Amino acid sequence: MSKVKFLVLFLAVAGISLSSCKKEDPAPTKKELLSKTWKISEFYEDGQQINDPSLASIRLTYNTNGTYTSIGFGDNSTGTWEFNSDETRIVMDKGTADEMTVSISTLTATSLKITWNADGSAYEVTWSPV
Repeated sequence: MSKVKFLVLFLAVAGISLSSCKKEDPAPTKKELLSKTWKISEFYEDGQQINDPSLASIRLTYNTNGTYTSIGFGDNSTGTWEFNSDETRIVMDKGTADEMTVSISTLTATSLKITWNADGSAYEVTWSPV
């Protein structure tokens, strides 16, 4: 009888041990986090928040194949994007007259915050997924 109890106990412990070893999903890559459609949540120019209602219509879509689409202000544009080597910046339209690099302050599944300087002004934009 004690062998039967031992066998049942052993199988129960082994079953619990094996079921608790489920493989977790890997964390998403920065490319996976970025690749979606974003809308502006906050826009700052030189530290001053800009509350222009037309900003709400702007959409920016980063695709996993390295292309992007920007929609807003009655204008649609497309181009290419890539990360710099340490994935802290996004380089858009590299090698063209429209090349632009933005620094990534935050990149999560629910927030993208970027900063850049242009025409003597500093910009900070926070985006949320659509």
